[in-house]
Amino acid sequence: MAPFLPPKALLVGGLALALLVLGALGRSWLNAGQGEPSLFPAPPCDLQQGPCEARQGDLWIRLSIVASPISAQAPLPLKIETRGLEADQVAVDFQGVEMFMGLNRYTLQRHADGSYRGEGRLPACTSGSMRWRARVLLTRGEQTTGTWFEFEAAEDT
Repeated sequence: MAPFLPPKALLVGGLALALLVLGALGRSWLNAGQGEPSLFPAPPCDLQQGPCEARQGDLWIRLSIVASPISAQAPLPLKIETRGLEADQVAVDFQGVEMFMGLNRYTLQRHADGSYRGEGRLPACTSGSMRWRARVLLTRGEQTTGTWFEFEAAEDT
């Protein structure tokens, strides 16, 4: 004979299962048509000192953050230059390396010289200084590729 489960246990278990299913569906709906980007690592570089570059095969990506110093208090002028891929869309996604800092994706506009430019912003961090990852995402059709660069940003006081 099967053990008897009280109605509250069934309700809690059912709700937990429903939340798990909705979470998985929500993630797939948010990523529908995007797929996981195919990212390759960039060599170490200090974005505070100037542009950083990454290469994989024929693909070349250069990121410039035209701000000195890079901080969470000021807008960040972004410039991406590429060779080897004609992208339909270019975005920069800022992620905290040690701490989740929300979704911070900025789509850049193509300019006549072939570069992509726009403005981004880092969320304020109360720790004074934080390590960030700038993911450069190049999308063409259904495929997204790119690279990432890590850098330190200070909180202005």
